[in-house]
Amino acid sequence: MLAAAPDGKVRDGRRGLAFIQAVLKRTRTIETLETMAMVQAELGQFSEAVTWQKEAIAVAERSGERGIAQRIADNLRLYESRQPCRTPWRPDEPMEFQASTPTVQSPTL
Repeated sequence: MLAAAPDGKVRDGRRGLAFIQAVLKRTRTIETLETMAMVQAELGQFSEAVTWQKEAIAVAERSGERGIAQRIADNLRLYESRQPCRTPWRPDEPMEFQASTPTVQSPTL
């Protein structure tokens, strides 16, 4: 929410960065990689956002989560166009966290 909330009064990229950096020290999932991409885009660091989003897509594809990979590719196109994400989830997505998503050891930066 700190990185991609539609309401500008809620967004705070710097706080989002501090939070996601702490989370990434403990776990790297599709969701945490994608969140870092959102934060980077919010901060105007679009090349970094592209890198993180590509890593999230790669993890999804390697784990057989092709639907997730296709869904999050939409944000990759935003970042490649130098636009931040303003829809952290789609209206038709379930609001649940799947702790079982694959993890990776380190981002490809």
